[in-house]
Amino acid sequence: MNDSKINRIHPISSDSEKLLALRTDIAAISTRSRITEDLRTKIVSGSILPGELLPSRRGLAQEYGVAIGTVQSAITDLISDGLLIVRDRMGTFVAENVKHLAVPMETTEKRDSKFGLVLQQEDGWPASIARVVEQEVSRDGGMTLFANAWPNGNKHPLADAIQEVTESGADGIAIILPMTDDPFGDIAHVFNEKTPHCVFIVSQPVLSPLVSCVYYDSRDAGYQAAQHLLRQGARELLFFAPCTAHWVLERFDGAKQAIMHAGMQESALQNAIAPISYAQFKEQGRAYEEASYSEAKQYLQHNRPPMGIVAANDDIALGFWRAAEEIGLRPGRDFALIGFDDNPKSRQKGLSSLHPPLEALGLEAARLLMQRRQGQIETRRVCVRSCLTTRHSTHLSRAAGPRQLSART
Repeated sequence: MNDSKINRIHPISSDSEKLLALRTDIAAISTRSRITEDLRTKIVSGSILPGELLPSRRGLAQEYGVAIGTVQSAITDLISDGLLIVRDRMGTFVAENVKHLAVPMETTEKRDSKFGLVLQQEDGWPASIARVVEQEVSRDGGMTLFANAWPNGNKHPLADAIQEVTESGADGIAIILPMTDDPFGDIAHVFNEKTPHCVFIVSQPVLSPLVSCVYYDSRDAGYQAAQHLLRQGARELLFFAPCTAHWVLERFDGAKQAIMHAGMQESALQNAIAPISYAQFKEQGRAYEEASYSEAKQYLQHNRPPMGIVAANDDIALGFWRAAEEIGLRPGRDFALIGFDDNPKSRQKGLSSLHPPLEALGLEAARLLMQRRQGQIETRRVCVRSCLTTRHSTHLSRAAGPRQLSART
């Protein structure tokens, strides 16, 4: 597998810009993918022969009705895949070693594509991602087959759900597990050469040449959060969480990187991650906001919060906010507070947050599934980034000076 084939979707600085750019990104990726696959089909089917000169970028842009930059992006993809080569001052040519398909593409395209969707949760993030995958597959003329790995609240073996859609004749499977630890380890035995192409949609990369994955870069999200607080003038940060999990530690690592890249000592970032595992936390039936509120009350009894607080998610941030308000401290005035996931309560409260790239996760997964159906056999890992959404909880008053806390003993 070529690990260099990693795409990234960049963060946007404001709500309005983010929404506009997201719509633009989705349209651009869809158009670019359409052009890439159309040219790929012409190459592998022999419509454009090995060694043949590709039409000019301007000519292709006119043919497809797009900007030259979009054509260039599609051509860059095909160069990376080894289907095209560039010869200085001569142009772009089809590679000499391209192998044509034995069966004409028209024959394979007549059968409708079927793609499986496997979820372990029917609401929240998985449902939002699944909706995007279904829309993209339908737009491409395919259909989806659904298998719930958690029906009626009872855990159903993930391997059985994958087998279910495989036996239904799926050409590929999207397995949506956005916050699951090591999703591949327990089911690695399911995958072999006969298994349809599977794309895992996860929060950490799946390191197997047998499957593709699209993952959310939690380290980058942590980096963005800390970097934003540093730009707001904070010189000491606290990372706060009532339990530990892989995504908590990754966000902490990202925040630590931001501190180091700013030329500061690691000690400028305090670690306030409670030493209880995520599994234990869930077994105890604890909720993030209430657990955070309790932990924050204890912390604030003995400590003055630094200027910047990075909470591991929005509910944790809101719990810290509530505890701070009880002693007369307020985010945006006395300290800056930021979370992750950008849930509706955060918008109502004015909490800055990192918006999860749910649309991009679904879009990229659908693209990988459809590309595999169209003849691309390489598995890939695609990394997508969150978008920073700033609100008043991190907009410290510059007039207040470097440090102005409410009077406390």
